[in-house]
Amino acid sequence: MHYGLLPWPRTRIRSTDIASASVIDAKPRDWGGWGYRGSLFLMKQAAVVLRKGPAIRVDLKNGKVFVVTVDDPTQGVAVLNAYARSEESYAH
Repeated sequence: MHYGLLPWPRTRIRSTDIASASVIDAKPRDWGGWGYRGSLFLMKQAAVVLRKGPAIRVDLKNGKVFVVTVDDPTQGVAVLNAYARSEESYAH
């Protein structure tokens, strides 16, 4: 996924790394403002906050968290959780 005018910043998360996804209500002040906030590498959490409101929270198997605000997170969360479940079933 990339966002902004240029193809940077970019965040890539493999489906095999996803533990679960959920719908949350994101507030810019909780993430330090608007835009790309945090660092999955340094802070173990990051968010793309383009507005206040619904967002997808992705919890990774290594304990890191990625959040992105979207118009309708419900369908995205369902797809991500389906991928996470299917990857888990392949591992067993």
